[in-house]
Amino acid sequence: MNAKLNKRERRAAALLAHYTTCERLALACGMQPSKVDGKRISVALLKLESIAHAAAYHYCSTPGKFRACWPKVGTLNLGVEEYDFNANEEHTELFKARCADLVRNAVGSVPPGFFVNFDARGYALKIDPDNAEGRALIESVRLHTDWGRNGILSPEITGDL
Repeated sequence: MNAKLNKRERRAAALLAHYTTCERLALACGMQPSKVDGKRISVALLKLESIAHAAAYHYCSTPGKFRACWPKVGTLNLGVEEYDFNANEEHTELFKARCADLVRNAVGSVPPGFFVNFDARGYALKIDPDNAEGRALIESVRLHTDWGRNGILSPEITGDL
């Protein structure tokens, strides 16, 4: 049936499926059902993925400071912060903690096995499948996975086959 849909229709269907996945993720992470909104969660995770991926790219290829303009997620508004990943290892840990805080505000709690991947070649916000609870969460909410079986919190949705 998907072969009869054009790319825009496939992308729309994939987005709706992703919103449902985001809702299941939020419910699994303990968010109150009345506060669950798949589209809002998806947008918050997409903004965070964009910042985290840019930070990973900066970490791998650019010396100097990285400026993170954090989005407002729920009640959390971090504003703008600068990180110097190459000069101070504590900045990397602080950045990862900020990402975890924003994920917590987006989905209710930090998912088990959550980590920020600083490899610029892939997605930044992931759930580790080697963590038993993380693997169970990936399977139960049917998260998108990469080649390493990591759960991807904000995959790119293109509508391509």
